[in-house]
Amino acid sequence: MRILIAGLTCIVARLCCGQTPIESIDIKNDTATVTVRPPTYGRAVRPVTGAPYSADQLTERSQTLADGTHITQGRRTVHLYRDSQGRTRTERPLVMPRQTEDWTPMTEVRDPIVGSTYVLDHQSKIAHRFALTEIPKKASSCLAGTLGAASPPQCSTEKLAAQNMEGLIVDGTRETRIWPIASQGNDRPMTDTIETWMSTELHEMVLSKFTNPRDGETVIRLTNISRAEPDQSLFQPPAEYTIVDEKDVFTITLRPQ
Repeated sequence: MRILIAGLTCIVARLCCGQTPIESIDIKNDTATVTVRPPTYGRAVRPVTGAPYSADQLTERSQTLADGTHITQGRRTVHLYRDSQGRTRTERPLVMPRQTEDWTPMTEVRDPIVGSTYVLDHQSKIAHRFALTEIPKKASSCLAGTLGAASPPQCSTEKLAAQNMEGLIVDGTRETRIWPIASQGNDRPMTDTIETWMSTELHEMVLSKFTNPRDGETVIRLTNISRAEPDQSLFQPPAEYTIVDEKDVFTITLRPQ
């Protein structure tokens, strides 16, 4: 079974600071072959300092069918950490939440102080090291991600009143896309919305909602936020790990724990 990390990943990449380095996962019997690409980031390499935290980032997707049937497609939890120096650690589940095998999570450590990103292979005890790479920042556009459509959507953006979420003051924006008839094979206009809530104190997205008539609603939220300084050992490869420098796509072979 081959899992391509797409679709929802595009949404997360647009709303968050960087893209997952996991490109695909091949699972055969009790072995998973993970294809990993160089991690990239959409924000400046300059670290966010003086705002340490740890949190769980939950992603949930739900859909209501025409007959009223409500489908919830599981919950995906990513563990996030950042220290006062701006180093980050991201622990992602390896496989989709419907699968129950106990797989080692994919861990990524970003250290802008030394200019390196590490993808940790916990089973083989290897730290795959990349030079920290920045994606050229583009101006925010409601048209982002709409290339290839027969006709572009009509886009609008509005600011929302500030709210208190998870003990933080957050500022919101809502982007609306109205797709014209036949732009995606549709026989009537379709509307997508992306609602994003950012904390200027934490410099992170606290909540986002992506809604469209094809896929339902995807909600990404931060929970269990702690402002305490995380353990410094989280932001460096363990001493017993071998560091291997990478410049291109590579694979990691894993088995359930």
